[in-house]
Amino acid sequence: MTNLVSSWREELARDLAAQFDAEIVNGMRTGTSRDLNRIAVFWPGVREVPGRVVVSEPRLTVRYWPKNPKLRTGSPQDPTELEEAGYALMEFLQTKQTAYTETAGVWFFRVQSVTPDYDPDEWGVEAILVANANNVAVI
Repeated sequence: MTNLVSSWREELARDLAAQFDAEIVNGMRTGTSRDLNRIAVFWPGVREVPGRVVVSEPRLTVRYWPKNPKLRTGSPQDPTELEEAGYALMEFLQTKQTAYTETAGVWFFRVQSVTPDYDPDEWGVEAILVANANNVAVI
């Protein structure tokens, strides 16, 4: 039996692959991407909802590195590329907020944050997704 987190992560990765021209990897990855767009999807943990222990908040992290072969160190980069990547990711995720109810058991999720990383060794955006679902540790 596949668990809720794995099901949600796998389905989200499949949907990201259909939407974005990017290599999708499951699991944490660091570093920039010089040759192609890359997206990593991984699980940073789960917690119970305070005051509602039967509800859990599983999380997923989505890191998106747009390809950028010309990063310069020591001088500012034009932030437009990361702003566009972050915005595209937010628009896509908004359409999927209730898409995994039947298949993964995630009632809904929200995008808690989208943060750019301007470091030339990373150069990407990171979205933190927070879902609501049954707390399997209680039920």
